Amino acid sequence: MNEDLNKLISEFNRISHKGWIPSISNSFGNIGLTFEKELGKASDCLYFPDYYGIEIKCTSNKSKYPLYLFTLAFDGPTFPEINRIIEKYGYSDKDYPELKVLATK
Repeated sequence: MNEDLNKLISEFNRISHKGWIPSISNSFGNIGLTFEKELGKASDCLYFPDYYGIEIKCTSNKSKYPLYLFTLAFDGPTFPEINRIIEKYGYSDKDYPELKVLATK
């Protein structure tokens, strides 16, 4: 195992031994944001890996949303292009109307 992965595993064990940790917010994605805060990582909205080149995914055992490890990111005239497309063509999420989404089934 590489050193960065061992570091993340060690941090995960440290955090999990703390027991219940109150969420930092009531927003969409609060589990991941809370975990990132515990890691000492500043939150961001970028699609680059979260922790030393490792992508972190968090979810609740009661979540009704799928968890995706990979998404398609593409080049365009703006950075990141997906934000421009969502603002222009997205629609309000049914559970979080303040957020725009693009999804197909």
